[in-house]
Amino acid sequence: MVGQSCTFSSLPELADHHFRHWKSVFEHHTGIQLSMEREGFVRMVLQNRVLEKGASCFENYLHQLLSSPTFGRIEWEVLFDKIVIGETRFFRHAPTFAFLSRHIREKLRRRDESNPHLSAWSLGCSTGEEAYSLAMTLYRSCFGAVPPSSFQVTGTDINRSSLDIAREGVYRNLHEQGVDPDSARAFFDAGGNGVARVREFVRNKVSFLCHNMLEPATSSLLQNLDIISCQNVLTYLQRWRRRAVVRQLIPSLKVGGVLVVGPGELTGWKPAELERLPESDIQAYRRVL
Repeated sequence: MVGQSCTFSSLPELADHHFRHWKSVFEHHTGIQLSMEREGFVRMVLQNRVLEKGASCFENYLHQLLSSPTFGRIEWEVLFDKIVIGETRFFRHAPTFAFLSRHIREKLRRRDESNPHLSAWSLGCSTGEEAYSLAMTLYRSCFGAVPPSSFQVTGTDINRSSLDIAREGVYRNLHEQGVDPDSARAFFDAGGNGVARVREFVRNKVSFLCHNMLEPATSSLLQNLDIISCQNVLTYLQRWRRRAVVRQLIPSLKVGGVLVVGPGELTGWKPAELERLPESDIQAYRRVL
């Protein structure tokens, strides 16, 4: 009951019904399915967060989380960041970026326009590594074409603190994050102690927006796209949620545009608007309707 008296020294463990209520709201808000194997870890995160916020007990924390829009907006982001531990690095799953490079070059060879503009969306971009990898891939393909072509990449994530890191474009130990020496020299300004920053001409090609993947895309930057990259995002979702997300992505993709997802993230189902591309080591679809 809200207002129940309890102290930090006697903070009770989360009652099962309170945890189930919180878990239901979290999964509805984020689309992330929390497995039973992680329940102990999630409970620990919640217990620690109650202490960090100085709440008298979990009931009060939960009430404030659900009733205060300002408190709730910040807290959901913090909890998402603490609970959803995502691995990210540059050029993650190299076969996908090799495919995108081939796809872009072929598209540019077949173009009718004298100088087409290409646009791409990196969904669930976290701290920006995938969005910048996409931009580097597009840069090499577009500026190697005759005549050169322009492009724009938009990275989105639900976590604002991750997006702040992405906008800065500062990273450590590039060689451990999948960046080869040629790319490091071409696209990064080296600093001291293993720190490097994405060069300005690349950062200028990438915009970052806060966006919940469960909601329809409303920004003009996320319309009429040539490429949507949704790698290693759907894996966190229930199967029906994965299909719902893909259905919401289709209207943002132009006919002939491609959607790439992580291998195995979308199996046993394909909407009529998409055709699966015959690539054995990636999972990619072209919009046909």
